[in-house]
Amino acid sequence: MAEHHPVSDNKHKSSLNSGAPSYSGNGRSTAGGGGGLSGGLSQPAGWQSLLSFTILFLAWLAGFSSRLFAVIRFESIIHEFDPWFNYRSTHHLTTNGFYEFLNWFDERAWYPLGRIVGGTVYPGLMVTAGLIHYVLNLLHITVHIRDVCVFLAPVFSGLTAISTFLLTRELWNQGAGLLAACFIAIVPGYISRSVAGSFDNEGIAIFALQFTYYLWVRLLSSHSNRTFLRAHCECFIPVFNKNKKYYNCFVVLG
Repeated sequence: MAEHHPVSDNKHKSSLNSGAPSYSGNGRSTAGGGGGLSGGLSQPAGWQSLLSFTILFLAWLAGFSSRLFAVIRFESIIHEFDPWFNYRSTHHLTTNGFYEFLNWFDERAWYPLGRIVGGTVYPGLMVTAGLIHYVLNLLHITVHIRDVCVFLAPVFSGLTAISTFLLTRELWNQGAGLLAACFIAIVPGYISRSVAGSFDNEGIAIFALQFTYYLWVRLLSSHSNRTFLRAHCECFIPVFNKNKKYYNCFVVLG
């Protein structure tokens, strides 16, 4: 004679009820487990990512727009002495090619002696502006090399805010990184060396230094993708010159 097991029957019914969908008053079914939305912006991590992206974008926008007063009030023009020489060098590079740039003797510099430009300058600034101009031409975006040189420093100031965020987040936390990005975007000492039209080495050197520091700290703190990070550190070793002072960032890779 078979015995009746009420406990097992109750477990079977409860499992069936948990798997069946429940219907609300408007006729829509909801999951029996937790209900509601899952993933996306309903999670705290989603809102944090959106907030971080918004703050970084505003920092980039503030850093870029605060450096455009010279262009807005007057016109798109190179100013100061060294930026004019850098612009002439970049124009010669984009017009005649890199090989001719390395062998260029500028008779108007260091007059009346002249100057062998290819062997006496650090070409990182000129090559960066030339590459941007080349890529824009490939995309059929007609831009004069002067405009690229004028707006190079404001664009890289926004990238400096992002690289500062990455470095500070790696060293401390995400909140500190967002504050650091906002501060460096509007710090007066950096603005004075990266305004629109100031086509000098500091315009890209600060970003290159910050990003190299971030890659170096990232390389030391994580053991994954070491080859990828090592390659990027080797590519972003900036050596620039300003008034016979050398801004070096030597990354010693072990």
